[in-house]
Amino acid sequence: MLLSAVQKLILLSISRSNHLLELAEASEWDTFMELDAQRQAALEEMQLQALELTEQQHAQVQSQMQVLIKLNDQLERVCRQQRSDLAGEMTTLRQGKKAKKAYSQ
Repeated sequence: MLLSAVQKLILLSISRSNHLLELAEASEWDTFMELDAQRQAALEEMQLQALELTEQQHAQVQSQMQVLIKLNDQLERVCRQQRSDLAGEMTTLRQGKKAKKAYSQ
């Protein structure tokens, strides 16, 4: 795979990661799952180990990958927070259901 193709995949993955962050923050999970699958496919398509790079090219790819790693870390944090928030909401709903059941008897 050529460097230009790898760079396109990296930039595409960065763009998709930014969009995934927006979707996660908006709790749009169906769209999130579809886009995440597309991003994963692009990441798997990259064959970085097969590239022979100059020092400058290596630095450029490394810089782009660092951006991707930071975005991935942000995605993990947002998803964990959303999961925690949903778990809290589920607990509140269960408690309300139990209270309703207790008072209706």
